[in-house]
Amino acid sequence: LLGEDATQVESLWQKMWAATYIQGRMGITVMAMSALDVALWDALGRSKGKPLWELWGGSPDPLPIYGSGCFRGLGHDGMIEKAKRYVQRGFKTIKMQVGHVFTHEEDIINVRDMREELGNEVDIMVDVNQGWNAEEAIEVGLQLDQFDLAWMEEPVLADDFEGYHKIADAIKTPVVGGENHFTHHDFKPFFASGKIPIIQPDIMRGGYTELKVIAEQANLSGIKMAPHLFPELNSHLNAC
Repeated sequence: LLGEDATQVESLWQKMWAATYIQGRMGITVMAMSALDVALWDALGRSKGKPLWELWGGSPDPLPIYGSGCFRGLGHDGMIEKAKRYVQRGFKTIKMQVGHVFTHEEDIINVRDMREELGNEVDIMVDVNQGWNAEEAIEVGLQLDQFDLAWMEEPVLADDFEGYHKIADAIKTPVVGGENHFTHHDFKPFFASGKIPIIQPDIMRGGYTELKVIAEQANLSGIKMAPHLFPELNSHLNAC
């Protein structure tokens, strides 16, 4: 990138992409490229004296948010207590973790008790963090359907697209994912199937340049986006 025109951000992404074939199309290589891409977009916005959402033609309208951080490490009581604090602060949606350290029976009890404590006016999301296989996700998901969940996140390994689609066909709860997928190429099976209603790309797995491509393709496919982490960065794209 040395000596290149820093304002040609998308062209520079393509230059980096073409120069790193041998290193692979994911992992630390793409993460390093993503950091550079974010820095270049930030520099472009600063040079024009505008935030990126304005540069991209967005609007400063309010965006929906949810309270995350109800981590499984907090245990049954800790997750519920943290969720209640979010609700007290005005959050209408919270996300809790399931799987890994919990048995399936414990997961069902945890979600049941969370619903009982929060009532029906608060949306609840569950995050599996790739902790199950498709059969487990269907078995547990069918029992969790009764709690009217907003979504089930990353139920299986990121590259188990067949599993994602199988689960989505079997349970009522919307199945979502994407934080561990790299660039728009990884999302093509989701775009093609239309069975995953919300995708969650991570800006460190493609930078702003790839997130813009993913957003455009998601829009064409009728899929919504809820980018993973980094709200201080993702809010610019969400506003467009």
